[in-house]
Amino acid sequence: MFMISSLICRSVFLVALVVTLGGGIARAENPPGFVTLQIGDSAPDFELMGIDDRTYRLADFDDADVLIAYFTSNHCPVCHAHDPRLLTMLSEIEGIAKQKQKNVRVVAINPNSGDGLRLDELGYSQYDDSFEDMKLYARDEGFTFPYLYDGETQAVAKKYGCLATPHVFVFDRQRKLRYQGRFDDSRFPDPSTVKHTDTKDAVVALLEGKEVAVTQTKPFGCSTKWRDKIAAVKEDEVNWQKAEITLDDIAFGIAADAAAHEQADFHPARSSVGDKAGGRRRYAVRAPH
Repeated sequence: MFMISSLICRSVFLVALVVTLGGGIARAENPPGFVTLQIGDSAPDFELMGIDDRTYRLADFDDADVLIAYFTSNHCPVCHAHDPRLLTMLSEIEGIAKQKQKNVRVVAINPNSGDGLRLDELGYSQYDDSFEDMKLYARDEGFTFPYLYDGETQAVAKKYGCLATPHVFVFDRQRKLRYQGRFDDSRFPDPSTVKHTDTKDAVVALLEGKEVAVTQTKPFGCSTKWRDKIAAVKEDEVNWQKAEITLDDIAFGIAADAAAHEQADFHPARSSVGDKAGGRRRYAVRAPH
């Protein structure tokens, strides 16, 4: 079962990543109670458990001149690319913050229900989106900020209008929204692929007392795993278990081309036998319909 799951998850059908070419999230119906925050809106309050088993509220960040609410998740490959860059950004702006005698705080929030992930969405990570794996993921990534779990009710994700992980919201000293959207413009781990450092630009502008030039961008990454989809996920799992599994031989050139467009964590299926035309043959498991 593990081998089949691995093949399914790491096939060239990159179904786990719901990124559109235009940089937005694939359209889906938002759940009841979903709110889209507008620039100038106040930061919604929250009361969530952190991985340190402490309950956090918005008031716990009152000392921050700039507050970054960073919705992320354990399983998403785009988060795997952006989370390290968030830590790098915090180091880079430390000098400016000290010079301006201002404080930047980050609160990371996992909006996903661990039960809302399909099998094929777990192919890019050793972690799922459970509270238990949040602790492991944050430890391995070296998080230096609170990481909170909203997966039980997803009330906070709805109040903030979290479309995906990652999704960034930057608030000023008065907790008014000054920027929301993507962290930056690259889904790849390589920092050299980044052309627009949207979050950093917004934070630096606020530290320097300037207006944020670009206040909104389209977030991209993995769609928020809403709890109202759990029944459908369970049905999919039943179908997977009952499905007849067949292996389709994929031409090496096609698989190699797909791999070239994937980041380090995006590997095509790696079940291979023998050599063919100087390269290994790749296979993908065909999903049931």
